[in-house]
Amino acid sequence: CASKDPSQVWHLMSNGEIHSVSTGRCLDAALGKLGRHVYTNGCVGNGIGQLWATEGKALQLKSSRTCVDGHDLLMAPCGIVGTTSGVWVFPTPSVSTVGHA
Repeated sequence: CASKDPSQVWHLMSNGEIHSVSTGRCLDAALGKLGRHVYTNGCVGNGIGQLWATEGKALQLKSSRTCVDGHDLLMAPCGIVGTTSGVWVFPTPSVSTVGHA
């Protein structure tokens, strides 16, 4: 969502971490197992469950190549239009604010 509420604003860092503006914590998906919820956790630097890539309008965990479901915030297969594909907005430049489409 295009929110000004800091609890709903995230920054995509150039190293692949996604930081919460309000807490400074990282978006984490542990091992990216299908059906598991994403959550916030302390940033650990190059953490296997904290490094993300943007592929089109999908948010993909680099280590598992699974994506975040934009409706339920669960890890799901990538490429499902309207669920994991085409639901996230990633403005440029290298430090971006991540939002829901």
